Amino acid sequence: MSMKKYIAKLLLAVMILTMLPLGETKVSAKEMSAQAVLNSMTTEEKVAQMLMVALPTGADGAVGATELSEDARNMFLSYGLAGVILYRDNLTATGQSVGLINDIQKANDSIENRPALFVATDHEGGLVWRLPSGIKFSGNMAIAATGDTLNATKAGQVMGAELAKTGFNVDFAPVTDVNSNPSNPVIGTRAFSDDPATVASYSVAMMKGLSSGEGGPGGVLTSLKHFPGHGDTTLDNQTGFVVVGKSYDELRQNELVPFQACIDAGCDMIMAGHICLPAIETSSYVSIKDGNPVSVPASLSQTVLTGILRTDMHFNGVIITDALSMGAVAENFSAQDAARLAINAGADILLQPVTGGLGALSDYISGVVSQVESGQIDVGKVDAAVLRILKLKEKRGLLDGYADSGIKERTENAAEFIGSKAHKDAEWQLAKKS
Repeated sequence: MSMKKYIAKLLLAVMILTMLPLGETKVSAKEMSAQAVLNSMTTEEKVAQMLMVALPTGADGAVGATELSEDARNMFLSYGLAGVILYRDNLTATGQSVGLINDIQKANDSIENRPALFVATDHEGGLVWRLPSGIKFSGNMAIAATGDTLNATKAGQVMGAELAKTGFNVDFAPVTDVNSNPSNPVIGTRAFSDDPATVASYSVAMMKGLSSGEGGPGGVLTSLKHFPGHGDTTLDNQTGFVVVGKSYDELRQNELVPFQACIDAGCDMIMAGHICLPAIETSSYVSIKDGNPVSVPASLSQTVLTGILRTDMHFNGVIITDALSMGAVAENFSAQDAARLAINAGADILLQPVTGGLGALSDYISGVVSQVESGQIDVGKVDAAVLRILKLKEKRGLLDGYADSGIKERTENAAEFIGSKAHKDAEWQLAKKS
């Protein structure tokens, strides 16, 4: 063979080899399915993907930051989390809110092939609202007083569209509780009614409005709350356990009716409350506060989350706990025990499981990973939870990462859109109808 032919064949072989995919070549998350992303993850990455945190402002663990601190930035750089929850104190103006969410998503996206974050808040309307310039309407009970579920859909569309314009993709709403106890100190007018059928129809309507946004697709994912129902209570679980003494049959006739209606209508996510059901969940835990036995709440109960919500009610979406930093859980359960109980119970996302910045989060994740590796936490539960999270992110387009192009234009558009005259007029018209 002549030297020329040999060189030509050699060059052809090199060209072919360079065109072939190598075994170690990484595929971007946007080109992978949720299952493929799960298969590529380490145990540590899986555990991190099950956590939704608040923004830390310092070593004391306080929340309320209005910009991304270095510690918070490092937190998002270090771990691919499920998401972040922002509170009213984090949001001071429309431009600031858009910029803060953009900075958070960019920090997370700095690591190649990471899914984008769920960015969530509690924007229910009425008494509980978060957008500083946003429309909040008159609240759920006032909306139901209009006698027309289309008003719930309209309110949801406006709020969902304004949240999406800001950069949020999850709203912890609608409140699906049946406010059957007039002594309830925390739900009240946040509920649509004391009648389960009314709550069901208005919850479904609000959920659809929030999901679609104004004028069509463009809203947010929704999370019903507070499963299995916070309406027949006399205490706020920010400070202590709330107890509902009803039997399962009684719950099915009242509290569970609106949740089932929303599940049948295709809800994305359900928040499990720290609600004790002594007639249903009889197990107890020795409190770290005083050594006395305390009931295991719904948020940590396998009977409630897997037995009732998954098996009996056929919910296949994402289950998120209410904030594990609330007094009901944090004062009675160790952080690691709460994690083990919640995950084994069937929870997918642990909301605000630890306060503080990167150091506290690192210690927490290491502890949960150790429990998974030792078999104390069922690895099958972890895989199933992460797959549900990734599938929901895939549905929302969050496996594609985050695109921060056009931030100036997005900020200007948000400022014009949020709290616009048209939205204020809609708010006023609905108030008059109620």
